[in-house]
Amino acid sequence: MPKKKVQNKKTKKSRSLPKEKRIKDNYLDEQTEQLVKLPNVLKITKDSWLVIWNNRFIFLKIAFVYELTYLILVLGLSSPSNVSSLKKEFSGVFHGQLSSIYSGLSIFTYLIGSSTSSATPAGSAYQGFILIIASLSIIWTLRQLYMKSNIRARDSFYKGLYPLIQYILVLLFIGLELLPLIGGLGLYGLLINGGIAVTALEKIISIALIIALIVVSLYLISSSVIALYIVTLPDMTPLKALRSAKRLVKNQRWTILRKIIFLPVLLLIAIGLVMLFLILAIPAIAAWVFVILSLSSLIYAHSYLYNLYRGLINEQSSS
Repeated sequence: MPKKKVQNKKTKKSRSLPKEKRIKDNYLDEQTEQLVKLPNVLKITKDSWLVIWNNRFIFLKIAFVYELTYLILVLGLSSPSNVSSLKKEFSGVFHGQLSSIYSGLSIFTYLIGSSTSSATPAGSAYQGFILIIASLSIIWTLRQLYMKSNIRARDSFYKGLYPLIQYILVLLFIGLELLPLIGGLGLYGLLINGGIAVTALEKIISIALIIALIVVSLYLISSSVIALYIVTLPDMTPLKALRSAKRLVKNQRWTILRKIIFLPVLLLIAIGLVMLFLILAIPAIAAWVFVILSLSSLIYAHSYLYNLYRGLINEQSSS
């Protein structure tokens, strides 16, 4: 009998990964990325708050260490502003039934403008470093919480700071992307306030150019902001993080940008309402409360953006 040839059929291994798997060898795999419908800002806002509230004791400890360090090294434990005296000064400027509201908003604007000032010469250097350290610890904590890991607050400082150099390099790259925006603001001061653009047509062209420069910067950072969370993954390099973020936001930049812009607007309104009440009712503590709320907003900002990042990779169990 003729021997039957036995053919060995090679079965192809499926290259598909589980739906929640979006990172392969700490690098976003192009073949597994999928464009997903991002959650709306209300859901992101709610989920971001819930993760903080459900783990409030951990975040309270992180905030205490971060804010105390900031108060000592940057502010030197000195009062940032005398709201009571400012209130008296502005009371003579505004008149009418809404004069107190106008003066309160003016003081709030003043507090925002003076929030980056420091009491000591070295305070400005400490300011940026403390914000970076706090950001890394918060991001690490969020990642572990979404992975359902049991952690302690001190672990965020002990274990979360390893990608310090990578994180700083991505921040520097974002700084380069903000150059068009800075140039646009400089042109506004030169052309409009400087009186170079005089006629209506000149002003329209100048403003259009300035807006274009600002939009360019916002368009560029829409992916680089996401890279800040990718670069904190183990064995991740800044270049890989930036490339991965660029692929993730492909065809969704404007949608992501709208959600990113919503964050500062939300924080400004929330803090503004609280501060307006304190400025009018309890001005003695208003300045200190503003400092605490401003520093605490960093935790919520990272929770919001990390939630947005998770929505991009459509990850359900871990990131």
